[in-house]
Amino acid sequence: MVIEISPDLVGDGSVAACLGDDCEPASIEPVEPGKWEVPQEPPYAPQDTVGLDLDAGIRVAIIDASGAIIRDEWFEIPFTSNADGVCPGPVDVQPVIVT
Repeated sequence: MVIEISPDLVGDGSVAACLGDDCEPASIEPVEPGKWEVPQEPPYAPQDTVGLDLDAGIRVAIIDASGAIIRDEWFEIPFTSNADGVCPGPVDVQPVIVT
């Protein structure tokens, strides 16, 4: 699961994220400027999750250099489905864009 945030918005701070409704964001490192990848395993996802629960969404926190939380928001996970039946798969997950 990829998050895209303008490096200017993060500045010298950091990003934390987690997958699910009532989760606690954990710090993640950027994979490149403006892009963070959230693992689909604890502490980023519940222990009992198998795969990505698209309905649960993602919580993203931006923390400034002093450690203060400047943004803490829940986002829907954007995806497209190519299914023509009851099952939603296969799906293509798009990045969550924080503006």
